[in-house]
Amino acid sequence: VSSDKHQKALTILNNERFLIIIGEPGIGKTSLARMIVYELLGNDYQLVVIEDIKDAESLWQPDTKQIFYFDDFLGSNYLELASSKNSDSNLINFIKRVKDDPTKRLILTSRTTILNQAVDKLAKLQDPLVDIARHEVKVQDYSKFDKALILYNHLYFNELPEEYYEKITENKNYLKIITHKNFNPRIIEFITDPLRLRSVELDEYLEFIFKNLEQPQLIWEHPYEHQVDDYSRFLLTTLFSLDKPKEN
Repeated sequence: VSSDKHQKALTILNNERFLIIIGEPGIGKTSLARMIVYELLGNDYQLVVIEDIKDAESLWQPDTKQIFYFDDFLGSNYLELASSKNSDSNLINFIKRVKDDPTKRLILTSRTTILNQAVDKLAKLQDPLVDIARHEVKVQDYSKFDKALILYNHLYFNELPEEYYEKITENKNYLKIITHKNFNPRIIEFITDPLRLRSVELDEYLEFIFKNLEQPQLIWEHPYEHQVDDYSRFLLTTLFSLDKPKEN
């Protein structure tokens, strides 16, 4: 779904030559980034997907239109940014290099809370260059029409069985879904996944939908139980059990 946020983000990218897309999990950061990338590919840009800024430097091609895409950029750069040995960082220097080259574009994504914590603690991320292109995707920014399109697209392209589709349309249940306080594109993806619905009986479908909307944490239950190892679960449980550090 191409909302007005798509055009706003594209304008920032073209004006500043780099863009930071931030938002909460499942809000559509990656989808927005990919939509912009596809548009630039249509304008003869070459896509360079990077996992480390050092990779980006090695893949830089002078006088070539390139779009560098770095998903969850703080994941592999936080320690370098936090290092007291580096008065500057490779990341900030690369951003400045992109801004000086009209043939280059850079898209970064990060979760809002992670970026905000990093900015609070790391002076390097308080550089005005970083804040200029900050573009946050918030669920409250989606209009009711945008939410309806998101739901419709998932229903249409996932090719749900007709009887499941009718459960959503009867009694205007679709309106209850798109106006729910916990509406989130990832939840919509979850509740319209045809593979997942194989284990959901037709008469249980509406209960399944609204249970996940009321308890959005449930969509993380399966990954937590089945997609990470014991050590990862121990680490996650420990982190969530810790109190927030007190201010001195």
